[in-house]
Amino acid sequence: GLGDVYKRQDVYTSPYLISIINITNKKSINLFAEHLFNEISYKLKGIGSNRIAIDAVTDFWNAKGMDTDGFYVRDGSGLTRFSSVTAKQMVFVLRYMKKSKNSKEFYESLAVSGKSGTMRSVGRNTIAQGKVHAKSGSIRRVRTYVGYADTKSGRELAFAMNISNYNCTDSDARRKLTQLIISLAEFNL
Repeated sequence: GLGDVYKRQDVYTSPYLISIINITNKKSINLFAEHLFNEISYKLKGIGSNRIAIDAVTDFWNAKGMDTDGFYVRDGSGLTRFSSVTAKQMVFVLRYMKKSKNSKEFYESLAVSGKSGTMRSVGRNTIAQGKVHAKSGSIRRVRTYVGYADTKSGRELAFAMNISNYNCTDSDARRKLTQLIISLAEFNL
């Protein structure tokens, strides 16, 4: 009966945080990104608030030495046109993460060119296949790739490329950025 519902206790166990991050980064699940963003403020203040998360993220990167001039994060997914992060700031984040205690987990959470996630068709059957770990992002007339490329010469490059307000088709923009990504993998110096 209905009384049995109140006596029963169901337990729901969340996946590990790294599992959520892997799905978020590889598949670009914006809903998960938003909730991770709000989790920052929940951990700090006990309430999921964009305003608290915005201040916390900006303060965090400022304290790490990032020039936060022009750093405007307004949500967790990057879907708002009110957010703005420069390519230089994204590379700062990538370089910081490479030295962090979570470096391996972060790197492995990124989609792989020609193989997985949102990068599965980027650089497939080229020198770039399997050589680029990156996060892609796009909204109308904006396309971004941020990540690491292993070059032909054996170097690892952190890169961030972003185009916006382009006057070509989405497929042309994607093709042009894919060619740039392939060029990074071909780099031989």
